[in-house]
Amino acid sequence: MLVALTSDIHLGSSHPKHLHRMLVAIAAHKPDLYINAGDDNGSYWGGLISSRVSKLERLLLPSTIIAKVPGNHDYWLCPTGQGSGRRKRDKSGRPSVDVWQDAREKMFLAYKALGIHCFNQDGILRLGGWTFIGHSMWYEESAPATNDHQFMPIDIMGGNTNHHLYKEGYRGLWDQVDAMSLNPAGPVAVVSHFPIFGPRHDASGLTTTTEDDAVDPGHPTLASALMEHGAKAFLCGHMHQQHLGPIRFEAGSNQNVGGKQTPRYDHPRYLLLDFKDDGSVAVLKSVSLAKGAKPDY
Repeated sequence: MLVALTSDIHLGSSHPKHLHRMLVAIAAHKPDLYINAGDDNGSYWGGLISSRVSKLERLLLPSTIIAKVPGNHDYWLCPTGQGSGRRKRDKSGRPSVDVWQDAREKMFLAYKALGIHCFNQDGILRLGGWTFIGHSMWYEESAPATNDHQFMPIDIMGGNTNHHLYKEGYRGLWDQVDAMSLNPAGPVAVVSHFPIFGPRHDASGLTTTTEDDAVDPGHPTLASALMEHGAKAFLCGHMHQQHLGPIRFEAGSNQNVGGKQTPRYDHPRYLLLDFKDDGSVAVLKSVSLAKGAKPDY
């Protein structure tokens, strides 16, 4: 089964023509499944930008099964300091809870209208003998040192927004595992924006270490627990790197050009993957992340 994977398109920081070229190149391969692991948004109107990217994906991949999870940037709404919609923000300039939740729901509805499978909403996807499960997931920290808080409410559902989204992702994914266990079928691939497998792993890429392990060596990591349920591949984004397996795969923008830790959003990238019947995954095509390299779409 042929699968195309991309993530971290960041339209608004990247140019629409590059996204168009990438999707045309992917369409030429005629993949059975196209997966977008999140962060369509490269400006400040997350759900709206993600909906625009989704429309182009459906336009250029009309007969391909499309599946995706939104990334943290896709939850952003309204930049602080701009006037539009200010009456709907709180005193600190962040969007109000109801407006933010409404924008997120419209994003999900846009996916559905385009016939795109959103793991957060639609759950399990079975294809080519494989079972795909997934969710955006979220930061493990309740107050991560990021700028996401500038573009989202501080508190939703009576609690910390980051903590709520973390619990939402964790519970959503395990709901799928529970449903999958009732009707097991073939090897499992896990799709997430926030990497579940890594970056906390050893050189072999097969084991993870967390603070939980240090406190309780018998406490399984999420990755290892999912592997016990048949997970053979983890397809993710967010880190702006390119992982080529054997278990973790990512096709994000380059973050390490010239040794710098600044994300490059100039060209989206993708991987072409062969999902085999024996549960293994082979990389058929990757786009170079070398310094100054432009994708040979």
